[in-house]
Amino acid sequence: VTSKHGGIRTTFATAPDAPVTKFTLRLKGGKQGLLVNSENLCAKPRYAEVSLKGQNGKVSSGQTRIGTGCGKKAGASSAQRP
Repeated sequence: VTSKHGGIRTTFATAPDAPVTKFTLRLKGGKQGLLVNSENLCAKPRYAEVSLKGQNGKVSSGQTRIGTGCGKKAGASSAQRP
């Protein structure tokens, strides 16, 4: 995990030689969290830039909406479905 243009970047040097249909990265929030938000995450929809490179050399890039858990009851899951 590194920073890039004020955001975070997660890079995996290797991945299994198998199809990946979903990836979820969950970060612990609150007092024990790794990051501090500088903006209200519930003010507007948030997106992450995604760039994937397959073992066959093909590249896919785009954006995906980030699940923030805004508006959900405490303890409810905030996983975002593709």
